[in-house]
Amino acid sequence: MSKKVKIKENNQITGAANAKRPSRLASIPWATLSLVLLFFGAGILLIIFPEKSLTWAVRIIAGAVLLLALLQLILSLGKKTRGFILVIEIISSLAALAGGGLLLYAPDRSFEYLVMCTGVILMIDGSFKLQTAVHSRFFRSVLWWIVFVIAVLVIAGGFLLIRIPVTPENLHKTAIFMGAFFMVEGVQNLLAYFFRIGVSKKMRLTEAEGMKDVPLPTAEQTAITEEASVALPSATDTSVPLVKGAESSAQLIPLPTDTDQ
Repeated sequence: MSKKVKIKENNQITGAANAKRPSRLASIPWATLSLVLLFFGAGILLIIFPEKSLTWAVRIIAGAVLLLALLQLILSLGKKTRGFILVIEIISSLAALAGGGLLLYAPDRSFEYLVMCTGVILMIDGSFKLQTAVHSRFFRSVLWWIVFVIAVLVIAGGFLLIRIPVTPENLHKTAIFMGAFFMVEGVQNLLAYFFRIGVSKKMRLTEAEGMKDVPLPTAEQTAITEEASVALPSATDTSVPLVKGAESSAQLIPLPTDTDQ
C-alpha cells in the first residue's frame, strides 16, 4: 500500500469521526438552552419596552401562580386522607390564589417586589457561578477569569436591584437596568455550562492519571499472598480453636504430631 493511499484512508477516518462528533452548540441540554434564550428574550423586551414588559411580566407570574394554586387546591380536595398536612395545603393554595388575584388586579404595585426578587435571584446564581470559576482556575483553565468577572458583575447588579427604590420616576431606567443584567445572566449561564464540562473532563483525567501511579503487585508479592491465604486455618476448621483459651463443650480433635506418626 502506497503512502498516498494511507494518507487518504486516515483523512477519511478522521472526517468520519468529526462528522459523528456533535458540535458544542448541539450538545447543550434543552434546559440550559431554554434558560439562556429566556434571559435574552426577557432582557431585550425590558430594554425595548421597559414599562409594558414589567406589566406583562407581573401578569404572566400572576397567571402561573393562579394556575398552580388552583391545581394544588383541586388535588388537595381530591385526597381521601384527612389531616394537618391537608389543611396546610388547602390554606397555602387559597393564599396563593389571593396573591395571584391581587397581582392581576394591581400589577403596578408589584413592580418593587418583582425587582427585589430579581436582584435576589441574580445574587444567588452569581454566587454559584463564582464557585464554577474557582474550580476552573484550580484545573488551570485559561479563561476562568471571564466567568469570575461576569459572576461578580451579576452579583453587583443584583445588589443594586435590591437597593434601588422603585418609584414611578425611575421605573423606566430600572426596567432597562434589569433587562441588561438579564442578558448578562444569559451569557453567564452559557459560559458556565461549557466551563463545567471542561472541569468534569479534567477531573476524570486527573483520576485516571492517579490510578496509573498506583503500583501493581509483583509476582513475588502475589505468590506470598497466596501462600499466606493457604496457610491460614479456615473458619470451619474445628480442630484448631480460633480464640486462644476459648472453652467449648465439644471435644477438640488434636492434630497429629511427629511422635504419633
